[in-house]
Amino acid sequence: MLKKLLKLGFFLICLLEILYFFIYQNVWQKAFIEVIELWLYKVVVAIVPMYILSSLLFCTPYFSKLIFKLVKPLKLFENQKALSLLLMSFLTGNPTSSVMIKKAFLKGLISKQQAERLLSSSSHISFLFIALFFKRQLAITLIIAQIMATLILYFAKKPLNPKIIGDEKENSLDNINDIIEDLPLILLKILITMLIVTIFKLPFTQTKIPLFKIALDFLEVTTGLHNIINYHLNSHIELILISSLLSLNGGAILLQVYNIIKKTSLSFNKYFKGRMIHLILSTLLSLVIYYFF
Repeated sequence: MLKKLLKLGFFLICLLEILYFFIYQNVWQKAFIEVIELWLYKVVVAIVPMYILSSLLFCTPYFSKLIFKLVKPLKLFENQKALSLLLMSFLTGNPTSSVMIKKAFLKGLISKQQAERLLSSSSHISFLFIALFFKRQLAITLIIAQIMATLILYFAKKPLNPKIIGDEKENSLDNINDIIEDLPLILLKILITMLIVTIFKLPFTQTKIPLFKIALDFLEVTTGLHNIINYHLNSHIELILISSLLSLNGGAILLQVYNIIKKTSLSFNKYFKGRMIHLILSTLLSLVIYYFF
């Protein structure tokens, strides 16, 4: 009975989408152009340089090696690779960060415990992405809150025994080849996800219920942030929504991360729980920082 209801609901939504497309073709066209512009000027501009930079830093990690030597006695990371992955999560954001963590885990460079700790604790949002989206004061507030929430969440967990797992040496040429192969696919997946979410949302955007519209915005981070900014809400409410969405990454990213790790032994439940705790921490920190900034 439940399956039949779900199929019926899916059929009705598809019918609604088709009808909306034929009735409001100009709205569709405008929405698609807006999504592509957001993808090009916010996502591509933020991800491409940070992905290339972080990948090269991962290959020649002198900075992270220095930090690892200093924090090694605290047993916060298994090895230098784990520290590099945490630092890179601030640069690349998701889903790129989760892809890198998964690859390191499958190569045996980090353990399952370390991989899940990184997935559940890391910020997973690019600083450049935040800087491109918001004015300077708000961007600084959000970035500091994301860093602090990540560090609190990561350091609150049990100590890890520093150890070398597998071979940490990587060929620079192989790493560059990985960038060339992976980056276009990641960008294309993000664009397709943004378009799919927009297609789903459009017929429901005519609603006059504010909470429902905001709930729809939490389906995808880029278009969601764009909409929240344009609502011109109270500054504190806007800050809460923005900080929450940045930490959660949006429903589309959650689904992408699920698909990334589903064929591994890594736990999506731990990842999702970490996102919710990160959301609470970063939102509270954002309000405090914004108030005293």
